[in-house]
This record gives sequence, C-alpha cells and structure tokens, in this order.
Amino acid sequence: MTAYAAAGIDWTTAGYVFAARTGRPIEPPNVHRSFVRVGEAAGLRLVRLHDARHRLRNLTHGRRGRGPAS
Repeated sequence: MTAYAAAGIDWTTAGYVFAARTGRPIEPPNVHRSFVRVGEAAGLRLVRLHDARHRLRNLTHGRRGRGPAS
C-alpha cells in the first residue's frame, strides 16, 4: 500500500513535475496567487510570473543565448 493510499488521499498519478495535493495539474490561478503571496512576503516588487521566467532565462543564459551572463 502506498503512503497516499494509507493516508486516504485520492492521488492521481499523471507524471507532472509540479502537482496539486491530489496529483492533478496545478490550476493557473493557484500558481499566480502563490507567486504573489511569496513575493510580497519576501518584500519584492510585483512582476508577472511570465516576466520573471524570461528574466531568469536572461540571467542564466545571457541576453542573446551566448552562454551564462558574466
């Protein structure tokens, strides 16, 4: 018996890297709400998650894809 079955959780195995407590996909509004909450708690200015994703890519791969930024 798995830990999820023993705990009585209705788990759905779908192979997602990030999943809700039930194993199903995380709903976009929930991702947004958590992102805003964590950012505010850290004292960061509010940015769209999509913009943060692109900023991280630029920081890790350089602006023109020539490798990591120095």
